[in-house]
Amino acid sequence: MNDKTTIFAYDSSYAGVSFIADAITDNVILCTRNRKDFDEMIHNKIIFEEKSKHVLSVINSTDHLIIFGIISLSYIQHKHIIFPNIKKCTLIISDTTFKRNINRWNTYIKTHKNIEVLIMPDLIRFLNTNIKYRPYYQHINIDGVELQEKTNDVTISHSPGLKYKSNLKGTTGIIKVLQGYDLDVIHEVSWNECIRRKSKSHYFVDQIDINGGIGYSGGLGKSGLEAMLLGCLTITDGQPIVTEPYFPNPPVVYANYSTLHSTIEYYINSKVQYDNVVKLQKEWAVKYLSKDFVKNNILNGE
Repeated sequence: MNDKTTIFAYDSSYAGVSFIADAITDNVILCTRNRKDFDEMIHNKIIFEEKSKHVLSVINSTDHLIIFGIISLSYIQHKHIIFPNIKKCTLIISDTTFKRNINRWNTYIKTHKNIEVLIMPDLIRFLNTNIKYRPYYQHINIDGVELQEKTNDVTISHSPGLKYKSNLKGTTGIIKVLQGYDLDVIHEVSWNECIRRKSKSHYFVDQIDINGGIGYSGGLGKSGLEAMLLGCLTITDGQPIVTEPYFPNPPVVYANYSTLHSTIEYYINSKVQYDNVVKLQKEWAVKYLSKDFVKNNILNGE
């Protein structure tokens, strides 16, 4: 691991930092402790709010700063943290903080020439066309989680998590459309419990476009990536995701409120098609969400 590389994240839940941090560096800075389950996955971490002077020393001695999430960059600006000696900065854009002030962040990135951008594919359309980028999906490690077997009865899950009350993933509409199905809406549980419950599902609905704007307006997110690894046929809304030529486009199934019911019924009535899609999704996820692939993507082949 490179002791001249430093990771900076607002907390351990952003952009999959908890899963990949230890594979990259021992220098991990978290602004705060918000998620105990994810915090415990990072063995070497410093909490800015507890050791701010030490944090500044670490940042000023690093060559490569990797910032997980625009919210983390916003925190750096808010605290007036400067890093004049950094040779390279990698910014991973994965959160809606970017969408809340698109012009501001596009301008910031364009004026800081040493920033290299990795971005979740569903956010690429908001990035200035003059900014070079690589698409980014996070590493997810489900090893060690006690998974559940899928039953013969059709089961569907949806995990809005902390976004349940705000309906940012279109949960209310999903529940309405899927009345009559065995639907498990997962929220207010630990990550391990979420994975366990999701693992028994045949279908997983990630997020549905509810406003096309500031909120989670569709696309394949962390929950959907997890579901593909778990062998759930994963459905989401949004524009077709393009990750080529960097890596193959994910074989996600697209649907919106008006087509969600018929889409699920189609696969229920076509086991061959169902099995084929599940196989393709899981094979893609195992390869392109692997620790080595994601690490190399972040470090750009270092």
